[in-house]
Amino acid sequence: MAINLEKAPFETLYYYAENGNTVGPFPLKELLPRITADTLVYREGIEWTNAKDIEELKAHFPKPKNPSKLILVSILFFVLLGASALFYFFIVDGSKKGSISTLNCSSITNSGTLTQGIVATGVSSTVPYTGGNGGEFSEQIVNSTGVTGLVATVSDGTFANGSGYLTFTITGSPAGSGTANFALNIGGQTCTLSWVVNPVDVGFIPTSNFAITGSPNTVDEGTSATFTITSTNVEDGSNLYWTTDSPEGVENTPSSYDFKDGLNQGRITINGNSTTLVRPLLNDNLTEGKFYEVFVINLREGSFSGKIVATSNVISIRDTSKNEPKPEYFKCLRGEVRQVLKSSVNDGECDCDDCSDESNI
Repeated sequence: MAINLEKAPFETLYYYAENGNTVGPFPLKELLPRITADTLVYREGIEWTNAKDIEELKAHFPKPKNPSKLILVSILFFVLLGASALFYFFIVDGSKKGSISTLNCSSITNSGTLTQGIVATGVSSTVPYTGGNGGEFSEQIVNSTGVTGLVATVSDGTFANGSGYLTFTITGSPAGSGTANFALNIGGQTCTLSWVVNPVDVGFIPTSNFAITGSPNTVDEGTSATFTITSTNVEDGSNLYWTTDSPEGVENTPSSYDFKDGLNQGRITINGNSTTLVRPLLNDNLTEGKFYEVFVINLREGSFSGKIVATSNVISIRDTSKNEPKPEYFKCLRGEVRQVLKSSVNDGECDCDDCSDESNI
């Protein structure tokens, strides 16, 4: 729903192959949860290639560590009294495999928030452990279950000797609201990391769209203007707020007293991605003159001062009052005397260059 009209920097888009079909395009953050190291991926500038072989994706699919270096030392002893041989095998591990005694997902520290449909930014979880042996561990990439679309990642590193903690960074965009679970398996221990994903406010998601159209364009006092509101990707029962506002550069906008219900703002509910708003105009006894009052209806998110998500066309109110104002005589600045309506003087209706209230005779 939030639309940034500023020009965004170019972002590389990727396609991937699935069951013989081409899927995409996706930016990198949305691509990663959907593919494996052997998934065929395409972007501009390369042919279809396994994800693990594309330069900017390699870091997300690290190669397994080299197996422990096996050094076979064979020492053959020939014993003087026989042709016996003894073989001694020594296995020397080139790196120490990391392990821990416990991984405690019930004592995690979370940072940031997750909201349905909004890309996670600055979100992480710190998971404590005990019994570290000072050994190494590989990068872990864990896709979410329950609420999908998220990835928990911890870079490769070394366990502490004893107690320590691991920091998992959460990325991606939650596909819904509820609980996102990550099945962690590291250092010989497992636990489930859980995150609560908040629903978006008032049923909107970033791909929600709105439109509002008023009819007729010109309406008489004492009649009504009807506004048809349509939307996409909005949950039933979601609320929108509307306000009566001035078109840009225009000041003569009706007040709440110009409407029969005395309202110039309110709240409406969306069902089936549509609704209707009727604004009944009061047939007052005040003659405003030949210039119409004009207004637009702005739809807003969250409150009467919230973000504007749609603006109607301009509606003009035709003055149908019957009482005519008393003509008054005004002297133009060049000396001519013209009979004009007092309400028209400040609107430039004097036939000379200019008129002024102070020149009334």
